Amino acid sequence: DWEDGLRRSFGLHLKDEGSALLLLVNGSPEGCDFSLPEPAHGGWRRIVDTAAGIVDVHATGPHETEPVQLGSRSLVILEDRA
Repeated sequence: DWEDGLRRSFGLHLKDEGSALLLLVNGSPEGCDFSLPEPAHGGWRRIVDTAAGIVDVHATGPHETEPVQLGSRSLVILEDRA
């Protein structure tokens, strides 16, 4: 919500023909929820979560459901690939 001057979070969706990345950043001292765009391929998988200490570059975890919860002052990267 661009009109909320207190919001300290954003998401960036990058995609090409075979995969997509979703970068979610929360700079707030409190957690927040993000709604996900519809996956174009197999579904969103968490590959990085700084709050949970997750780094899974092969994206072997379960598919994410909505909403995705971000911890305080954290970064989450989701991948959707064919």
